[in-house]
Amino acid sequence: MANNVKISGRIASVTVNEKNNRTTIRLVHNFGGDVDALGLDLVAFKNKKGAWPAGVEGLKKGDNIIVNAFQRPNNFTNESGEVKYRTQLLVKNIALNEKNESVNDVELSGHLAADPAVNEAGSRTTIRLIHNFGGDLAPLGVTVTAFKDKKGTWPAGVEGLKKGDNVIVKAFQRTNNYTNAEGEKIYRVQVLAKGVEMNSKPEAEEAEEQKEEKAAEKGE
Repeated sequence: MANNVKISGRIASVTVNEKNNRTTIRLVHNFGGDVDALGLDLVAFKNKKGAWPAGVEGLKKGDNIIVNAFQRPNNFTNESGEVKYRTQLLVKNIALNEKNESVNDVELSGHLAADPAVNEAGSRTTIRLIHNFGGDLAPLGVTVTAFKDKKGTWPAGVEGLKKGDNVIVKAFQRTNNYTNAEGEKIYRVQVLAKGVEMNSKPEAEEAEEQKEEKAAEKGE
């Protein structure tokens, strides 16, 4: 089951909780030019044997790293009783970025929750993807945006998609910040499609494979 995020950047901060079993890493990925930098919070947990994911120990502010991670829902109910939907990035492993590479890759499988929505200009398609983990874990909902290029061509595989299609999306992350009506700066991360392909594996089979992978990561 495809659920991979690979991102490079410099560490802005590293915070370990009081129980010393969770580390939060604030990573800043720079695009260069006039594009806003992308800030991401990545979380690393110790496994049942008390070991951190490879490369987590010893990290410090300013380190230039490449992170392999996966996405997981981290929903919560606020004081008003509203359910807030959030995505958490969990670290698989980390390596120092010795070649100073710029890496920004997302790969995610799932089925389309609805037919893709195309804007009035016909230049942007919004895809709502549902990734199932299996078991009692809540599914992950991700909105992926696809744009036509300067020649008027969609990324490969985008045309013809419909509700229920089981696909693998290859994408990258970008900042999509804006100022609301109250003048407040809102920071958002947008997932932009590079290409889409049909997924030949049934979701149930993929979910079982991912369950086994997660158990191996936790040392079970």
